[in-house]
Amino acid sequence: MEFFNKHYIRINDERSVIHGFSDAFEEPMEEDICINPRGNRQFELLEEINPSLQNHQGFFLYKYINHEIIKQDLDDLESDLSLNLIILSSIQETHMILHKALEHPMNFGGRNYTVTLEKQNLLSSQLGLAAIAMQAGKPFPLEWSETGGESEEWTFENLSMLAFVIAEYVRPLVNAQKHVEATLLRVESEEEIQRMMDRYRQFMDDVTMTTGGNVNEKGFIMDTDRRFDLSVDRSPLENTIQRRMG
Repeated sequence: MEFFNKHYIRINDERSVIHGFSDAFEEPMEEDICINPRGNRQFELLEEINPSLQNHQGFFLYKYINHEIIKQDLDDLESDLSLNLIILSSIQETHMILHKALEHPMNFGGRNYTVTLEKQNLLSSQLGLAAIAMQAGKPFPLEWSETGGESEEWTFENLSMLAFVIAEYVRPLVNAQKHVEATLLRVESEEEIQRMMDRYRQFMDDVTMTTGGNVNEKGFIMDTDRRFDLSVDRSPLENTIQRRMG
């Protein structure tokens, strides 16, 4: 009586073959797929015994599509790797560009204020501690300074208004970076990446060359013809805080 072993594969969500074996050596799991119920003792895939399922760069070489094993083209794998590396490098660049843009002070009410993440966190911390102190009925002197200036006393209300203005200034810049990053993850060519990055670099250069009150004059046009709205109308806030600061 002739005896056969069953050959199985295991695939991931992208339908890449991540494991292959014969039931002579391993019990199949529920999700494993039997590709040969009358196989030899050793696992075979496309007539190759115990083939390597990944190349030296870690890319899976086989896919299971429509009940068929397909070996991927190495040139396509190399191209995918190159594109992925360019995408990751470009995303890192968007973070660096954003960081550089936030180093540019925001001009508000005729004064410049630093809007780096460190300063934003410090401002939030100051306001949070002041709020706790007020609830406890204890004094908590608030001080803040313009870029390069000496610290001045601020009321809780006025400093809260400044924090809000800074948040409104920073939000569209952060949102632009997030939008570009999400778009980069969907591109399919180096040309698309270059076009997207050129526009993003130009946009951020334009923003850092203007005052905070002029951000509403800038917009970011994506290839999808979707306008990423960066408008922030700050004039009513300027009038309010200037009145309250006297």
